[in-house]
Amino acid sequence: MHRPVLVRLQGGLGNQLFQYAAALELSEVRRCDVMVYGHEDVIRVLEAALDARLPRVEAKLDLTVPVAVRPKEMKGSQRLLIRVLGKAAGTRTNLIRQLPQQAHAAPTSQVRRAMRSKRSVAFDGYFQHADFAGSSIDIVASLLAARIPAATRRPDTVGIFVRRGDYVSLGFQLSPDFYFAALEIADSERHCSVLVACDDRLAGQSVARELEARGWAAALAPASVQAPVHEDLFALAGCRHLVMSNSTYSWWGAKIGDILWRDENRRVIAPDPWSPGPERPSPPRGWYALPARLERDADPSQPVTAKGLDSERLDQRTGSKSGPLSERPGARE
Repeated sequence: MHRPVLVRLQGGLGNQLFQYAAALELSEVRRCDVMVYGHEDVIRVLEAALDARLPRVEAKLDLTVPVAVRPKEMKGSQRLLIRVLGKAAGTRTNLIRQLPQQAHAAPTSQVRRAMRSKRSVAFDGYFQHADFAGSSIDIVASLLAARIPAATRRPDTVGIFVRRGDYVSLGFQLSPDFYFAALEIADSERHCSVLVACDDRLAGQSVARELEARGWAAALAPASVQAPVHEDLFALAGCRHLVMSNSTYSWWGAKIGDILWRDENRRVIAPDPWSPGPERPSPPRGWYALPARLERDADPSQPVTAKGLDSERLDQRTGSKSGPLSERPGARE
């Protein structure tokens, strides 16, 4: 049996699910266990969603994690120190590190060689390309779907997730036009109610008010400031239809919902493009790709119209340090 696959959990729940799925996929090939490391509060977010205790990397083994896939990029003194630490811990580790801007990139030939190595492999990144997670995406989604009771599902509801937070300053936020156009596709006759989830409470309230003005019965997702992050994810998945944002959190909500509503007439609307960069995932088969406009922060004092969202920067749940580089607990992405 190979040494365990290690994975550093970081960012919010959506990112963590991709990281865990990538590690799980490789562990199936290598026939070994998955062990996690990172900030303890971050690890607990994923454990709460999965309702499972995840094996931790031992402290002494954690010393070997900074072994680089590309050792030539390190100074000789750094490589020597890594070898000494690795020898002291009794093992060597191939670290597969991926920068945030590479989150959707396919594994390179060098990465594939490192994954085939007999050494322990450690993932440190986001790994959202299908070649990393493979069939483990469905395995993880099924585990989460099994946690959603049938009685809590909403057959006459459209879920909508509005992603704000650091997307505002990064220029990744979607124009409000997208959400309204997507809802017209999902429920033009206004037969369904709308459940709004948002990482910015005031923005979510503004969206709900605007939807009410446009003829939908809208309400905010029930999770309170103290509630676990996965509760809104489960609430979105429990909606028969879903309007996604360009976020990993809503991606998983849609994926889980596809399992819950497999035999139903279901509509999932995803934004296209997903991000400003050249590398972005394509919507899975069965999801409707709606052209979307990404925009820098509009004037936050403006009401929810085609021009902007009325919101404070972040609410209490997401805190002041959001985004994929954050290791704070309670984040969605």
